Amino acid sequence: MEKYSVKAGDIISLLQSRLEKSSVIIPTTNDEGGVGLVSLEDAEDSLNVSELVDMFRPLHPLKTFLMAPREQVATFPERMEVDIEQKYTLFGFKACSANHIRLLDNIMLDDEWPDEFYRQRKENILLITCDCTEVRETCFCTEVYLAPHPTTGNFDLNIARVGEKFIIEVESEKGRAALDELDIQPVEATKRLLERLEEQRSRAATEVAEQNKEYKIDENIHHAVRNNRDADIFSEKAADCVECGGCNLVCTSCYCFFLADRPEGKETFKRFRVWDSCQYTSYARMGGGENPREYLFERVRHRIAHKYDYLKESFDFYGCTGCGRCIDTCPADIDIRELLQGAQQ
Repeated sequence: MEKYSVKAGDIISLLQSRLEKSSVIIPTTNDEGGVGLVSLEDAEDSLNVSELVDMFRPLHPLKTFLMAPREQVATFPERMEVDIEQKYTLFGFKACSANHIRLLDNIMLDDEWPDEFYRQRKENILLITCDCTEVRETCFCTEVYLAPHPTTGNFDLNIARVGEKFIIEVESEKGRAALDELDIQPVEATKRLLERLEEQRSRAATEVAEQNKEYKIDENIHHAVRNNRDADIFSEKAADCVECGGCNLVCTSCYCFFLADRPEGKETFKRFRVWDSCQYTSYARMGGGENPREYLFERVRHRIAHKYDYLKESFDFYGCTGCGRCIDTCPADIDIRELLQGAQQ
């Protein structure tokens, strides 16, 4: 992977140049200290590059740009052609978001049934991630054997701030092309600067691991989840759950949806795809009213089993990257780490 030293002004130039080709989305903070997203055109005139790079991961999931929450996917009797024109440059997402893409790719770009909507949206995105320098109490990426910096690829460019300097890593041809279009001369990062980067990354990973010591999530958690389906923790947490589905909707790796047909006259209809949540009562309900997951504790258990057992068995990695969005979102203060800990007992 190529690593270069660039200036703050070079990063601003990169973002501004992308406005000619795409919508540019950057992180922003709200009055409550949360992190959201805003268009570069709607942002403040003066951008602080250090603050943008260091900002905590946004609550909005990356999948919003890969899988629309609601979209038309078919018409009848005429065939609908897929042509996604919207292009995005996404700046400031973290490794936990990029890591989700490898799961979505396995699901949505399956050789037999590739999803053309997903494929085109992904092609239309330039993803510029940033290293994590701020660790919050809901972060637990190290507990699922990842890190607060890129380890699995799935990004185009990554930016890390080391003191007053910035290091940009080139992962893809798309990222290389974006840099080549600029009138800047990135300098190859020096050995000492790269050493400082690794020291900084090691400190961040250690901080995440240290704050999660109390949860003691075992490396064989998938076996525990599979073998302890009757663990009390599922019923205990289900008693607090309000079935809002927020944990699924903010999770970048949750990909479930339902299809709904809407008549357009007497002989035509449009089909829409809408995000779904496995925590909803209606999620597994079938024709005739049968429901294999009628009780909420069964749905709470299914969510954990899917992320930590089924997907691990299918792809050899977990369907969770430890981003903590579900913890931040839950109005009942349900912590997925406590569910995992309870499943091990």
